[in-house]
Amino acid sequence: MTDRVKPSTETGTSVQIILEAAGKANDYSRLTAHQRRLLLACILAAMVPADGKIRQVETEQLEVLLRGRYGLQQSEIDKAIEFCMDDANRALVQQAARHMVDLLSIEDRITLVGQLWDIALADRELHHAEETLIYELADKFQVPRKRVIEQQARSAGRNPNKT
Repeated sequence: MTDRVKPSTETGTSVQIILEAAGKANDYSRLTAHQRRLLLACILAAMVPADGKIRQVETEQLEVLLRGRYGLQQSEIDKAIEFCMDDANRALVQQAARHMVDLLSIEDRITLVGQLWDIALADRELHHAEETLIYELADKFQVPRKRVIEQQARSAGRNPNKT
């Protein structure tokens, strides 16, 4: 038996396996670096449909982050987005988010919150559901409220045309 979560040839299936593993107390630490990046992709992708609207600018912002920062391929990004668009999978993403404390340093979790703000503010609108999701995730990440607010201000500063 291996100490890693079994990889799947199908990214969508792989995403589900990774999220399920990340949601279990002992399995999240067995994720490979690539599987951890896919997990982060799913958490970030959950922001796109949060307001009930799928906007191209938000999807583009997500893709830029996932390609540039996490080195994911377009097919993996598409599967992560598709997975998070399904309401049935949101609970799995939320459950996995609890383990970010064990996977990432506090500074990396703060950066992740900033990336969530970047996606939420990409369309120059902040919907109540987006803000609520960010605060829920930040609480699960154990990021102090002061740092969440700082990240929001930084993101808004990078997106000065916010209406």
